[in-house]
Amino acid sequence: MRRFALTLLASLSVVALSACSGYGGTAIGNGSSSSFDRLIFETPASGANSVFKVAPLATSPLFVSVYGSKSNFSIIQADTTATWQVTYAVGSFPAPYVGINTAVGNITCTAPAATSANPSAALVVQASGVASTVTYTPGTYYQTIGINPPGITAVAPNTVPVAPYCLNVVATATNGMQGSFVVLVSN
Repeated sequence: MRRFALTLLASLSVVALSACSGYGGTAIGNGSSSSFDRLIFETPASGANSVFKVAPLATSPLFVSVYGSKSNFSIIQADTTATWQVTYAVGSFPAPYVGINTAVGNITCTAPAATSANPSAALVVQASGVASTVTYTPGTYYQTIGINPPGITAVAPNTVPVAPYCLNVVATATNGMQGSFVVLVSN
């Protein structure tokens, strides 16, 4: 009877683990980058959000990481990488955490001056092997992107945008999945 119970337990374990592997691996992950159907953005300080905040003269960038997720089973793909783009954001966005205080629970982003400089210089990545950042090269894949508003410089007739303003950051993962988040640049 004891041998039968052990055989039954082993068989059930194999069945349970194989049932978990339908979306790119076992229950602990280890799947392919094509297995996720949405992107999640988070920082170590504020967790997963769709709106983040950084000071216009911040001395260190706001670093945001991307993770793939299979929404049906909450499976997280920890090694997701993406290419990154940034534009100015215009509209009203929910303020999801305490760091952004508004009376009605939303932040409103207005368009910066028409002559505002291209915001792409605000994107930075960690330089390999050193504790500094370098400007992001469009088209390269990284898991974590830094948003550094002081990186936006202007050559006449363009101007540096005046805070508060918002940036819309779009990530495109290796499987083509896209996601975005808004960064409020304000004191």
